Order: sequence, then C-alpha cells, then structure tokens
Amino acid sequence: MLDDTPAQRASYSSVMSYSEVATEDLKTRTRLCRATSSFTRRKENQAAKSQAAKNQAAKLSGQVKRPKFQ
Repeated sequence: MLDDTPAQRASYSSVMSYSEVATEDLKTRTRLCRATSSFTRRKENQAAKSQAAKNQAAKLSGQVKRPKFQ
C-alpha cells in the first residue's frame, strides 16, 4: 500500500488543486464563450432588424432593393 507521508500528501493535494484549477478554468472559458456568443447573436439580430426596417422604409417609398443571387 501507499505510505501516507507528508511528501505524498503534498503531491495528492497538488494534483487536486491542479484539477480544481482546470475545472475553474473550464467554467470560466465556458462562461466567456456563452457571453460572447450571446453578444454576437444580439448584434446579428439587431442588424437584421435594422435591415428589415430599412427594407420596409424603402418599400413604402417605392425603392425596393432586391437581394442579388450569386
């Protein structure tokens, strides 16, 4: 069996702290990724609404811009 010496306890605790740090790092990265994707989605929705409003205004004034297909 393993001896429970201070050196081994220290190595166990360092492994645990590394694991905890890695877990916290993953949580932080996940949170940042969600925040970034949420921000991007909000900006894209805002741009789409803005474009729709412009198209509606152009339609009412009789100048409809049709999307060009490539």
